[in-house]
This record gives sequence, C-alpha cells and structure tokens, in this order.
Amino acid sequence: MYNEAVTGRLSSGEITQSAVTMHFVDDVGYDNGPIIFQMPVLIRPDDDAETLAKRVNEKERAWQSLIFKLASSINIIYLKMGRSFTKAIF
Repeated sequence: MYNEAVTGRLSSGEITQSAVTMHFVDDVGYDNGPIIFQMPVLIRPDDDAETLAKRVNEKERAWQSLIFKLASSINIIYLKMGRSFTKAIF
C-alpha cells in the first residue's frame, strides 16, 4: 500500500523528500500520536517507491534503538490535546 501510494507521487515530482518519523501511539490509530523524532530522507532522482522505502527503513532501524532509549529515560505525560510535559529522570 505504501509503495503504490508513493510511486505516483514520486514519478510526478510531487514529493521531494520523505522522512523517518517516530511517534507515540495513541488511542486513535496507526501513525497518529505525537511525533518524538523526525529525520528527513531526501529523494534521489533515480528513486522509486521500493528504493526509497528501503533507505527510509534502514535509517529508521539505525535510529530506533537510541530514540527508544531516550524516550524511555524520561517521564512523559501525554495530554490528549497534543500537549506533553517531560521530566528527565537522572
């Protein structure tokens, strides 16, 4: 599904970058919670949906462990209206 949606937008030049995005999961659903990390991934001229997805996934795996450790090392109180309060535990 991701590849099909992205292929048309890539070939038309509609999108110029993608991103690794990590966020909290909320009760609404997939890819909806507050973002805690985002890193752009530029689209190369020869990219198709498959090569772009592979590069995004590689970068996501490279950052995932560190971001998880950082996010779990602080207390985060997520309030529904998109607000959060953080307090480091050291």
